[in-house]
Parts: sequence; C-alpha cells; structure tokens
Amino acid sequence: MMQNWKMRGKQRVSSSVDGEGEYSRLEHPLFMLASPSGHHLMCVWSLTTSVVQRMQMLKVEEKQQSVSESLPIKVKPHGVAILQASNKVTDLCWGGGGGEDPLNSILYTTICMLGTGSSMALIRCLDSDSYNSMQCVDFNLGFKSAWTCAWDQTNKRFSIGSDKASYLMDVETRYMLEFKTKSRVYTQLFSSQTKQVLFSGTALGVWIHDLRSRSVDPVTKYHHKSCVSGLYLKQDENYLITSEFSGKIRLWDMRMNKCVCKYSGNSNGYTKLPFYVDESLGILHTVGQDSYTRIWDLQSTELMRTIAPPYTPSIDTIPRVLYSDSWGGIHGNYGFIMGAKDKIQYYGM
Repeated sequence: MMQNWKMRGKQRVSSSVDGEGEYSRLEHPLFMLASPSGHHLMCVWSLTTSVVQRMQMLKVEEKQQSVSESLPIKVKPHGVAILQASNKVTDLCWGGGGGEDPLNSILYTTICMLGTGSSMALIRCLDSDSYNSMQCVDFNLGFKSAWTCAWDQTNKRFSIGSDKASYLMDVETRYMLEFKTKSRVYTQLFSSQTKQVLFSGTALGVWIHDLRSRSVDPVTKYHHKSCVSGLYLKQDENYLITSEFSGKIRLWDMRMNKCVCKYSGNSNGYTKLPFYVDESLGILHTVGQDSYTRIWDLQSTELMRTIAPPYTPSIDTIPRVLYSDSWGGIHGNYGFIMGAKDKIQYYGM
C-alpha cells in the first residue's frame, strides 16, 4: 500500500499577523509535533533574517477540493506565537495543561546560548486569543542544562534531561528529584501505563529508573555504542525501540533485556533525529540526516518506502515528517505531513 502513496499537494505557511517584519519570515521547522486528535501541529521555526526562533501552533482543517486541487487538508496559524531570542528551544512535548483538555498546552525546555542566563522549563497554552490571556508557568533551572523533557499527565509532573542526570519536577510543589545518568540525556519518556518508570536515552545508552524506589540509581541499563536520540515504548510495555546518532534503530525485549531485531537502512551520523511509531498501522518512520524519509514495517522490519526530499538536501533543512490517520480530527483522513522549509506537504493515497 505504501508504494502507491505520493505527494498530494503543498502549502506555504504564513504568519498569523501582518506587519511582523523579520519575525514572520519562516525559514524551516526545527521541531514539529502533531496533537493526538490530528487537529493541530506545534512548530518551532527558524527565521530567514533573524536568530530568533518562532513557536507557532497550526490548525489542521479539511479542505473542500476542486477538480484542480489534490491537497485534502489545509493548515493555518492558530493562537499565540512565541518568539525565543537568547534562550533556544531544545525540546518540547504536549502536556502541562489542565481543565477539560490537558493536552492543549506544551512543555518545552530552553538553554541560554550566551552562557550567562538560566536554563528554563516552560508551560504555555498557545491556544489563547492573546498573549495577555495565555496561561504561563515557568521553572528556572539555573545553570543546569536542559536538553530534553517529558510530561506525566497522571501525576502532574515532568522530567528534564541534563548533562549527567535526569530531574523529576512536581508542578504543584516544585519539588525536584535527581536521578544519576553519568552522561548527557538526549531523550526521555515515561512508561505509558503506570508512569512510574522513567527511560532516559543518554550518551552511554538507555538508563531506566523506577520512580517508586528510594534509590537514584538505574534499575536497568541498555548499553549503546552511540548516543541514544529517540525512544518509544510499545503499548504492551514489553518492547522498547531506540534510535542512535549512528542511525541504528533497535527493538529491545524488556523481558529478556536484549536487542531482538534492527530496522536497517537509516542514515545518520551525529544529529538528534526523532522517529515515530503508529502501532495501529504497523509502521515506523523517520527522516535521516540525508533528508530522506524511510518507512519500515513494524513487525517484519522490512523497509517499505523511501521518500526523497523535495529540495537539495542540507543538514540545516532536514524535513520534519508526521503521520496521522485523523488529520483535521476526521477519522480515516490519513497520510504524512512534511514540514519542509516554509511549506507543508501532504503525502497520501
């Protein structure tokens, strides 16, 4: 089925406010997240004429098609945009909100590029009408580096990956626990069911901490020869998928504590690149350092499809690619969305 998919159209992304000058000239998405419902994209963009980063939510809507149009969805800026100047975004995830929809907010981490300011963890509700009405919660991390973050909605807490430790922060009490990792943490996730296990992908491998234990040392380690850049825990919590800066993607059986198979063919050398899994469709996909999108069969590990970048590859313009089966909140509206420079492209049947 994947072989029949092709690009169905593209759309240039514009600023939500006219007259913003240099802060509205989007260059390329550095981060891109899709909401679980498929209604929204959260993007962090570099700008063509400024070192400032622009954080902007995009609303995904179904579009009435004419004979000449083939893109079944459209995106438009939604809510409030945030500009990051001296502090640069290092990671972000959905979560941090309250009320009826706890995932209407984002948690993101920043570090000061000047070396004189504090690292921050920030919660923002960008689904607001104005900046003055936006819900804001800030956590000053001092001179601790903040390279990644993960949100635990069940217990209203989040984790921060730093240089030689993972930190667990309670949102209400601001009480913080430190868990040793001995090396830089590049990616994190909580166990999906109990939320009582924290996985940290580090320069030495995966360190697994039981948050119910009084010990700050890991209960299990999965050693890697290269830095771990991505983590995914399957729904049954028996299998963990990891990716490395070297490009290797592996499936680990947590009952036997060993690697049971590999997804071959990815290209990477030194870049932190995410991968994504859709268990209902049975696929794993990522974009390599060469800007090619690769899609594997999750069960057989067969490389099913490779999508070339829509422009000459560059390390500064690696596309961001996401899959959903309900773009615009419409079940069955499935396909890949690619963020490439200042355009959004859609791939489907």
